[in-house]
Amino acid sequence: MKLFEILKQPTDKTCQQTCLAMITGTSVEYVISWFGDWGRDAKLAEDAIIFLAHHGIYLATFLEAKKGKTLDIEKKTIAKIDFAMEDRPALLVVKSERWEGKLHAVLWDGQQVLDPSVGKKRELKEFEIIEYWPLLFTDQQYQRIKEAL
Repeated sequence: MKLFEILKQPTDKTCQQTCLAMITGTSVEYVISWFGDWGRDAKLAEDAIIFLAHHGIYLATFLEAKKGKTLDIEKKTIAKIDFAMEDRPALLVVKSERWEGKLHAVLWDGQQVLDPSVGKKRELKEFEIIEYWPLLFTDQQYQRIKEAL
């Protein structure tokens, strides 16, 4: 069985909301309505953090990949990290393929990328990762996911 249900974003500007819906097992309409009047504009990391925490899911340590897919320790403010991504779901922010200078939210299910812009799974190597937000689940959410496996 699949860990997350793939969804296609309803508009060009609802990729993060669609990823949040896939993570929580809800609808995109629910995510947008949860944020109220500004639901279609909820694009900040803080928005995702608040929404997911309310639903028993947490974004873990933030990793920003400015130089390739690792961090540079030379500046003494950033540590180089090598980590395994397999079987570790995460919310990813990647460079948009459609719009120059724009970002796009996708969901890494631990095996493949669920891309809401096309509503299908894709390979990780197709994307340039800008931000990596691992997902941490409460026991209740973990059981929901475990039952889906």
